[in-house]
Amino acid sequence: MVYFKKENDMKYIWDKPNALILDTNIWLNFLNGSEQEVQTFRKMEELIAANKIILFAPEQVLLEWNRHYTSIIQQKLTTTKDTLDQAKSLIKYFHEPTDDLYHQSLEKIESQIHLNTNIQNTSLCKDIDHLIKNKVTPLKLTNSQLKTMLIEFGLQKKKPFGHKNSTGDAVIFFSMYENFSNKFNNNNQCDYDQIYFVTNDVHDFSEGTDDEKRPILHHDLKELADEIDLNYSDDIHTTMNVINNKKIFNV
Repeated sequence: MVYFKKENDMKYIWDKPNALILDTNIWLNFLNGSEQEVQTFRKMEELIAANKIILFAPEQVLLEWNRHYTSIIQQKLTTTKDTLDQAKSLIKYFHEPTDDLYHQSLEKIESQIHLNTNIQNTSLCKDIDHLIKNKVTPLKLTNSQLKTMLIEFGLQKKKPFGHKNSTGDAVIFFSMYENFSNKFNNNNQCDYDQIYFVTNDVHDFSEGTDDEKRPILHHDLKELADEIDLNYSDDIHTTMNVINNKKIFNV
């Protein structure tokens, strides 16, 4: 990290990007289209474009995303059609079908529904899918010793094992561990400022599900996480703010 002083201000010069790994549930949450989710996603896009973030994804996450993406797009289109059909059925109670106002109202409603749902949501879906396919570096689990360790974790019922999808979660974690165990370059320096892993799956990864324990990585995984200096988070919005606010520090 490099700092310089100018006019009594201390500013952070970003000489290394941050490595960011998002669990599948974080990507899927972006599809909600809520104002906060959209703002956070757009902020992430800006930080990626500015080389402040490099995205990584375990192959398991990519498989899960591809499995869900098509069905989510279709669901949003179906929701739009259902909303439009409902609006059409209601408007007839206010105007006669032969009335010009009926057709004008119908066109206005149809336009607004498409604007608010179909176009906006499918556009966001496609932006997210484009980012995953073009800006994400895949992480593979290839080390036979780590695969054996993963099996041992399962037999001992260590986290993240314990739920029906826990094998996939374990593959995600050990994929991160394998790839970032080799994070140091030829000069024995890390290529990244910080490494962040963000998930909402607190049942499998966190110490607990209450407000106090959910931001804390489970002790079964902590030793391995510490070896690669992994920052664990259950909140993508907070994580984006932390990364974004590194730019300037006042003194």
